[in-house]
Amino acid sequence: MAAEHPLLTVQGLTISTVGPNPVTLVDDVSLSVQAGQTLGLVGESGSGKSLTLRSLIGLLPRGVEVSAGSIDFEGRELAGATARDLRAVRGRQVGMIFQDPMTALNPVMTVGAQIAEAPRFELGLSRKAAYERAVGLMSEVGIPDAARRARAYPHEFSGGMRQRVMIAAALACSPRILLCDEPTTALDVTTQAQILKIIESLRVSNELAVVFVTHDLAVVAQLCEQVAVMYAGQIVEAGRTAEIFRAPRHAYTLGLLRSAPDLVVSRDRLHSIPGLPPDPAQASRGCRFAPRCTFSDALCTEGNLAPLPLLSFGSGERRCRCVHQDVVARSVEEEPVIKDA
Repeated sequence: MAAEHPLLTVQGLTISTVGPNPVTLVDDVSLSVQAGQTLGLVGESGSGKSLTLRSLIGLLPRGVEVSAGSIDFEGRELAGATARDLRAVRGRQVGMIFQDPMTALNPVMTVGAQIAEAPRFELGLSRKAAYERAVGLMSEVGIPDAARRARAYPHEFSGGMRQRVMIAAALACSPRILLCDEPTTALDVTTQAQILKIIESLRVSNELAVVFVTHDLAVVAQLCEQVAVMYAGQIVEAGRTAEIFRAPRHAYTLGLLRSAPDLVVSRDRLHSIPGLPPDPAQASRGCRFAPRCTFSDALCTEGNLAPLPLLSFGSGERRCRCVHQDVVARSVEEEPVIKDA
Protein backbone atom coordinates (compact mmCIF):
# COMPACT_ATOMS: atom_id res chain seq x y z
CA MET A 1 0.00 0.00 0.00
CA ALA A 2 1.50 3.35 -1.05
CA ALA A 3 2.18 6.03 1.52
CA GLU A 4 -0.21 8.96 1.75
CA HIS A 5 2.51 11.55 1.13
CA PRO A 6 5.17 11.31 -1.60
CA LEU A 7 8.72 10.44 -0.60
CA LEU A 8 10.00 12.57 -3.44
CA THR A 9 8.38 15.66 -4.93
CA VAL A 10 9.88 17.61 -7.83
CA GLN A 11 8.38 20.98 -8.74
CA GLY A 12 9.31 23.15 -11.72
CA LEU A 13 12.70 21.50 -12.23
CA THR A 14 14.75 23.30 -14.88
CA ILE A 15 18.22 22.17 -15.92
CA SER A 16 20.46 24.39 -18.04
CA THR A 17 24.00 24.63 -19.32
CA VAL A 18 26.35 26.95 -17.44
CA GLY A 19 27.70 30.00 -19.26
CA PRO A 20 26.85 33.40 -20.72
CA ASN A 21 24.27 31.89 -23.12
CA PRO A 22 22.64 29.07 -21.13
CA VAL A 23 20.60 26.45 -22.97
CA THR A 24 17.62 24.89 -21.21
CA LEU A 25 17.85 21.09 -21.39
CA VAL A 26 15.04 20.17 -18.98
CA ASP A 27 12.15 22.61 -18.66
CA ASP A 28 9.68 22.93 -15.77
CA VAL A 29 9.44 19.24 -14.84
CA SER A 30 7.16 18.30 -11.94
CA LEU A 31 6.64 14.78 -10.63
CA SER A 32 6.27 12.80 -7.42
CA VAL A 33 6.65 9.22 -6.24
CA GLN A 34 5.38 7.45 -3.13
CA ALA A 35 6.77 4.53 -1.14
CA GLY A 36 5.99 1.26 -2.90
CA GLN A 37 5.24 3.01 -6.20
CA THR A 38 7.09 2.81 -9.52
CA LEU A 39 7.21 5.86 -11.79
CA GLY A 40 8.43 5.46 -15.37
CA LEU A 41 10.13 8.27 -17.29
CA VAL A 42 9.88 7.47 -20.98
CA GLY A 43 10.82 9.21 -24.22
CA GLU A 44 13.29 9.29 -27.09
CA SER A 45 17.03 9.65 -26.56
CA GLY A 46 17.81 13.27 -25.70
CA SER A 47 14.41 13.97 -24.16
CA GLY A 48 15.92 14.78 -20.75
CA LYS A 49 15.02 11.58 -18.89
CA SER A 50 18.48 10.74 -17.59
CA LEU A 51 19.35 14.36 -16.79
CA THR A 52 16.18 14.60 -14.72
CA LEU A 53 17.02 11.39 -12.88
CA ARG A 54 20.65 12.31 -12.19
CA SER A 55 19.72 15.77 -10.96
CA LEU A 56 17.77 14.21 -8.09
CA ILE A 57 21.01 13.28 -6.32
CA GLY A 58 23.35 15.90 -7.77
CA LEU A 59 25.04 13.76 -10.42
CA LEU A 60 24.73 16.16 -13.35
CA PRO A 61 27.68 16.32 -15.77
CA ARG A 62 30.16 19.18 -15.65
CA GLY A 63 28.81 22.37 -17.21
CA VAL A 64 25.16 21.58 -16.41
CA GLU A 65 23.20 22.77 -13.38
CA VAL A 66 19.75 22.93 -11.82
CA SER A 67 18.78 26.52 -12.63
CA ALA A 68 15.28 26.54 -11.12
CA GLY A 69 12.80 24.39 -9.24
CA SER A 70 12.60 22.25 -6.13
CA ILE A 71 13.61 18.66 -5.33
CA ASP A 72 12.03 17.71 -2.01
CA PHE A 73 12.96 14.41 -0.38
CA GLU A 74 10.91 13.93 2.79
CA GLY A 75 11.16 17.63 3.62
CA ARG A 76 14.83 17.92 2.69
CA GLU A 77 15.60 20.25 -0.23
CA LEU A 78 18.13 18.69 -2.61
CA ALA A 79 18.17 21.33 -5.37
CA GLY A 80 21.23 23.42 -4.60
CA ALA A 81 22.23 21.19 -1.67
CA THR A 82 25.89 21.07 -0.65
CA ALA A 83 28.09 18.15 -1.62
CA ARG A 84 28.10 17.03 2.01
CA ASP A 85 24.29 17.02 2.21
CA LEU A 86 24.04 15.10 -1.05
CA ARG A 87 26.52 12.48 0.16
CA ALA A 88 24.29 11.93 3.19
CA VAL A 89 21.41 11.09 0.83
CA ARG A 90 23.19 9.04 -1.84
CA GLY A 91 23.28 5.36 -1.05
CA ARG A 92 21.78 5.67 2.42
CA GLN A 93 18.43 7.16 1.33
CA VAL A 94 18.55 6.98 -2.46
CA GLY A 95 20.17 4.16 -4.45
CA MET A 96 20.94 4.24 -8.16
CA ILE A 97 21.38 1.60 -10.87
CA PHE A 98 23.28 2.83 -13.93
CA GLN A 99 22.83 1.78 -17.54
CA ASP A 100 26.29 0.26 -18.08
CA PRO A 101 27.59 -1.70 -15.09
CA MET A 102 30.95 -2.32 -16.76
CA THR A 103 31.81 1.38 -16.62
CA ALA A 104 30.09 1.95 -13.26
CA LEU A 105 32.02 -0.82 -11.47
CA ASN A 106 35.69 -0.54 -10.49
CA PRO A 107 37.60 -3.08 -12.63
CA VAL A 108 40.40 -3.59 -10.07
CA MET A 109 38.21 -4.29 -7.02
CA THR A 110 36.32 -7.48 -6.32
CA VAL A 111 32.56 -7.04 -6.53
CA GLY A 112 32.13 -8.06 -2.90
CA ALA A 113 34.48 -5.30 -1.76
CA GLN A 114 32.64 -2.76 -3.91
CA ILE A 115 29.23 -3.67 -2.53
CA ALA A 116 30.60 -3.66 1.03
CA GLU A 117 32.14 -0.19 0.68
CA ALA A 118 28.92 1.79 1.23
CA PRO A 119 27.75 -0.12 4.34
CA ARG A 120 31.20 0.33 5.89
CA PHE A 121 31.37 4.08 5.43
CA GLU A 122 27.69 5.04 5.45
CA LEU A 123 26.33 2.64 8.08
CA GLY A 124 29.50 2.24 10.15
CA LEU A 125 29.60 -1.55 9.85
CA SER A 126 32.81 -3.44 10.48
CA ARG A 127 34.73 -4.76 7.49
CA LYS A 128 33.50 -8.30 8.22
CA ALA A 129 29.86 -7.31 8.76
CA ALA A 130 29.82 -5.18 5.61
CA TYR A 131 31.29 -8.01 3.55
CA GLU A 132 28.77 -10.49 4.92
CA ARG A 133 26.03 -8.03 4.02
CA ALA A 134 27.43 -7.80 0.48
CA VAL A 135 27.39 -11.58 0.10
CA GLY A 136 23.82 -11.73 1.40
CA LEU A 137 22.70 -9.08 -1.07
CA MET A 138 24.37 -10.89 -3.95
CA SER A 139 22.45 -14.02 -3.01
CA GLU A 140 19.23 -11.99 -2.71
CA VAL A 141 19.52 -10.65 -6.27
CA GLY A 142 20.02 -14.15 -7.65
CA ILE A 143 23.79 -14.53 -8.00
CA PRO A 144 24.55 -18.23 -7.38
CA ASP A 145 27.40 -19.28 -5.09
CA ALA A 146 27.54 -15.71 -3.79
CA ALA A 147 30.33 -16.26 -1.25
CA ARG A 148 32.71 -17.43 -3.98
CA ARG A 149 31.54 -14.96 -6.63
CA ALA A 150 32.02 -12.04 -4.23
CA ARG A 151 35.78 -12.59 -4.65
CA ALA A 152 35.55 -12.22 -8.44
CA TYR A 153 36.14 -9.08 -10.53
CA PRO A 154 33.58 -7.35 -12.79
CA HIS A 155 35.09 -8.71 -16.03
CA GLU A 156 34.44 -12.25 -14.77
CA PHE A 157 30.67 -11.68 -14.81
CA SER A 158 28.22 -11.65 -17.71
CA GLY A 159 26.28 -8.46 -18.47
CA GLY A 160 23.20 -9.67 -16.63
CA MET A 161 25.21 -10.76 -13.57
CA ARG A 162 27.05 -7.41 -13.51
CA GLN A 163 23.71 -5.65 -13.45
CA ARG A 164 22.68 -7.84 -10.50
CA VAL A 165 25.86 -6.68 -8.76
CA MET A 166 24.80 -3.07 -9.44
CA ILE A 167 21.38 -3.74 -7.92
CA ALA A 168 23.00 -5.26 -4.84
CA ALA A 169 25.30 -2.22 -4.52
CA ALA A 170 22.35 0.17 -4.90
CA LEU A 171 20.50 -1.62 -2.08
CA ALA A 172 23.52 -1.97 0.22
CA CYS A 173 22.37 0.75 2.64
CA SER A 174 18.62 -0.05 2.45
CA PRO A 175 17.57 3.12 0.58
CA ARG A 176 13.99 4.42 0.46
CA ILE A 177 14.12 5.24 -3.26
CA LEU A 178 15.74 3.35 -6.13
CA LEU A 179 16.67 5.31 -9.28
CA CYS A 180 17.09 3.16 -12.40
CA ASP A 181 18.77 4.71 -15.46
CA GLU A 182 17.88 2.34 -18.33
CA PRO A 183 19.29 -0.69 -16.45
CA THR A 184 18.09 -3.24 -19.02
CA THR A 185 19.03 -1.48 -22.27
CA ALA A 186 22.15 -3.55 -23.07
CA LEU A 187 20.66 -6.89 -21.99
CA ASP A 188 19.04 -9.65 -24.03
CA VAL A 189 15.31 -10.20 -23.62
CA THR A 190 15.58 -13.15 -21.24
CA THR A 191 18.10 -11.43 -18.96
CA GLN A 192 16.06 -8.22 -19.09
CA ALA A 193 12.99 -10.08 -17.85
CA GLN A 194 15.01 -11.55 -14.97
CA ILE A 195 16.35 -8.12 -13.93
CA LEU A 196 12.88 -6.57 -14.05
CA LYS A 197 11.52 -9.41 -11.92
CA ILE A 198 14.26 -8.79 -9.33
CA ILE A 199 13.55 -5.04 -9.20
CA GLU A 200 9.82 -5.64 -8.85
CA SER A 201 10.34 -8.22 -6.10
CA LEU A 202 12.62 -5.86 -4.17
CA ARG A 203 10.14 -3.01 -4.57
CA VAL A 204 7.39 -5.08 -2.99
CA SER A 205 9.47 -6.64 -0.20
CA ASN A 206 11.22 -3.38 0.80
CA GLU A 207 8.36 -0.92 0.06
CA LEU A 208 10.74 0.91 -2.27
CA ALA A 209 9.82 3.90 -4.36
CA VAL A 210 11.28 3.35 -7.84
CA VAL A 211 11.91 5.88 -10.61
CA PHE A 212 12.63 3.96 -13.82
CA VAL A 213 14.06 5.67 -16.90
CA THR A 214 13.62 3.78 -20.17
CA HIS A 215 12.75 4.13 -23.84
CA ASP A 216 11.05 0.71 -23.80
CA LEU A 217 7.28 1.06 -23.45
CA ALA A 218 6.85 -2.67 -22.85
CA VAL A 219 9.02 -2.32 -19.73
CA VAL A 220 6.87 0.58 -18.53
CA ALA A 221 3.70 -1.43 -19.11
CA GLN A 222 5.11 -4.33 -17.08
CA LEU A 223 6.71 -2.44 -14.21
CA CYS A 224 5.34 1.07 -13.71
CA GLU A 225 2.14 2.16 -12.00
CA GLN A 226 2.65 5.77 -13.08
CA VAL A 227 4.34 7.16 -16.20
CA ALA A 228 5.61 10.55 -17.35
CA VAL A 229 6.27 10.96 -21.07
CA MET A 230 9.10 13.38 -21.89
CA TYR A 231 9.80 15.19 -25.15
CA ALA A 232 12.40 17.90 -25.80
CA GLY A 233 13.03 18.44 -22.10
CA GLN A 234 9.38 18.69 -21.06
CA ILE A 235 6.82 16.30 -19.62
CA VAL A 236 4.09 16.21 -22.27
CA GLU A 237 1.79 13.68 -20.61
CA ALA A 238 1.65 12.04 -17.18
CA GLY A 239 -0.67 9.85 -15.17
CA ARG A 240 -1.54 6.22 -14.51
CA THR A 241 0.21 3.92 -16.96
CA ALA A 242 -2.87 1.84 -17.76
CA GLU A 243 -4.96 4.93 -18.54
CA ILE A 244 -2.35 6.60 -20.71
CA PHE A 245 -1.53 3.46 -22.67
CA ARG A 246 -5.21 2.72 -23.23
CA ALA A 247 -6.20 6.28 -24.15
CA PRO A 248 -3.27 8.66 -24.80
CA ARG A 249 -4.18 12.35 -25.06
CA HIS A 250 -0.93 13.73 -26.52
CA ALA A 251 0.10 13.06 -30.11
CA TYR A 252 3.67 12.21 -29.09
CA THR A 253 2.48 9.57 -26.62
CA LEU A 254 0.21 8.18 -29.32
CA GLY A 255 3.13 8.06 -31.77
CA LEU A 256 5.36 6.25 -29.27
CA LEU A 257 2.69 3.65 -28.53
CA ARG A 258 1.96 3.02 -32.21
CA SER A 259 5.71 2.49 -32.74
CA ALA A 260 5.96 -0.24 -30.08
CA PRO A 261 5.73 -3.69 -31.73
CA ASP A 262 5.18 -5.50 -28.41
CA LEU A 263 2.13 -3.42 -27.50
CA VAL A 264 0.23 -2.32 -30.58
CA VAL A 265 -2.71 -3.93 -32.30
CA SER A 266 -1.34 -6.06 -35.13
CA ARG A 267 -1.04 -4.22 -38.44
CA ASP A 268 0.81 -4.71 -41.72
CA ARG A 269 3.22 -1.83 -41.22
CA LEU A 270 4.77 -0.46 -38.03
CA HIS A 271 4.17 3.24 -37.38
CA SER A 272 7.06 5.72 -37.14
CA ILE A 273 7.19 9.35 -36.00
CA PRO A 274 8.45 11.61 -38.81
CA GLY A 275 11.24 14.14 -38.29
CA LEU A 276 13.65 14.69 -35.43
CA PRO A 277 13.44 16.28 -31.96
CA PRO A 278 14.22 20.02 -31.90
CA ASP A 279 17.61 21.54 -31.09
CA PRO A 280 17.54 22.59 -27.40
CA ALA A 281 19.41 25.78 -28.32
CA GLN A 282 16.55 26.94 -30.55
CA ALA A 283 13.84 28.69 -28.56
CA SER A 284 10.43 27.26 -29.46
CA ARG A 285 6.93 28.67 -29.41
CA GLY A 286 3.97 26.69 -28.25
CA CYS A 287 4.12 22.93 -28.62
CA ARG A 288 7.61 21.57 -29.23
CA PHE A 289 6.19 18.51 -30.95
CA ALA A 290 4.14 20.55 -33.46
CA PRO A 291 6.60 20.23 -36.41
CA ARG A 292 6.31 16.42 -36.21
CA CYS A 293 2.62 16.20 -35.30
CA THR A 294 -0.13 15.15 -37.72
CA PHE A 295 -2.74 16.97 -35.60
CA SER A 296 -0.96 20.35 -35.39
CA ASP A 297 -2.30 23.62 -36.76
CA ALA A 298 -1.71 27.35 -36.26
CA LEU A 299 -3.18 27.17 -32.76
CA CYS A 300 -0.25 24.99 -31.66
CA THR A 301 2.41 27.56 -32.54
CA GLU A 302 1.32 30.96 -33.83
CA GLY A 303 -1.31 31.39 -31.15
CA ASN A 304 1.07 30.56 -28.30
CA LEU A 305 4.09 32.80 -27.83
CA ALA A 306 4.99 30.99 -24.60
CA PRO A 307 5.50 27.22 -24.20
CA LEU A 308 2.26 25.35 -23.63
CA PRO A 309 1.49 24.62 -19.95
CA LEU A 310 0.97 21.12 -18.60
CA LEU A 311 -2.77 21.07 -17.88
CA SER A 312 -4.50 18.73 -15.42
CA PHE A 313 -7.86 17.16 -16.24
CA GLY A 314 -10.19 14.46 -14.96
CA SER A 315 -9.28 13.50 -11.40
CA GLY A 316 -6.20 15.75 -11.52
CA GLU A 317 -3.80 12.79 -11.69
CA ARG A 318 -3.74 12.98 -15.47
CA ARG A 319 -1.78 15.81 -17.11
CA CYS A 320 -1.25 16.66 -20.77
CA ARG A 321 0.56 19.45 -22.66
CA CYS A 322 -1.62 19.61 -25.78
CA VAL A 323 -4.35 21.92 -27.11
CA HIS A 324 -5.82 19.12 -29.26
CA GLN A 325 -6.33 16.48 -26.56
CA ASP A 326 -9.89 15.80 -27.68
CA VAL A 327 -8.83 15.32 -31.30
CA VAL A 328 -6.17 12.81 -30.26
CA ALA A 329 -8.68 11.02 -28.02
CA ARG A 330 -11.16 10.66 -30.90
CA SER A 331 -8.40 9.25 -33.10
CA VAL A 332 -7.69 6.59 -30.48
CA GLU A 333 -11.39 5.72 -30.21
CA GLU A 334 -11.56 5.22 -33.98
CA GLU A 335 -8.34 3.18 -34.10
CA PRO A 336 -7.38 1.57 -30.75
CA VAL A 337 -3.66 1.50 -30.05
CA ILE A 338 -2.98 -1.21 -27.47
CA LYS A 339 -3.89 -4.86 -27.84
CA ASP A 340 -7.20 -5.65 -26.10
CA ALA A 341 -7.77 -1.92 -25.41
